[in-house]
Amino acid sequence: MKRGPHHYLSKNPLYGCWANIKARCYDPANPGFERYGARGIKLAPQWENDRLRFIRDVLVEIGEKPDCMMTLERIDNNGDYAPGNLRWATIEQQMLNSRPTKRIKLCLSNHLVDKLYREARRLSLRPTKLLRELVVEKLINL
Repeated sequence: MKRGPHHYLSKNPLYGCWANIKARCYDPANPGFERYGARGIKLAPQWENDRLRFIRDVLVEIGEKPDCMMTLERIDNNGDYAPGNLRWATIEQQMLNSRPTKRIKLCLSNHLVDKLYREARRLSLRPTKLLRELVVEKLINL
């Protein structure tokens, strides 16, 4: 099987990242569509159909993925995946920037949010799942 000239990029973490972003933003059947595409979040026009340009531009702007525990995050949670709106972030940073957490942070000190995050790790739960469950169960008096 003959491979294209850019096949080496399939080993770059951004290769799959582009496909996942595109699915969340444009495929109504994707589980994440409601939180992304349905809210109007999309890829920058120059990246929509050009995975190679996406990878190149992100590498130039924010560099290689610093470590395997970091993921690509939008700086403005309501903004698009676009130049100037991306950074590498830890899971902890992303949790604190997610929409449900922002509502909770209005009512909790950073110290309590940190304690909730540690408790989620201890219980092997995703922190956002634990926070949502606490809100749903009214364990946090909002």
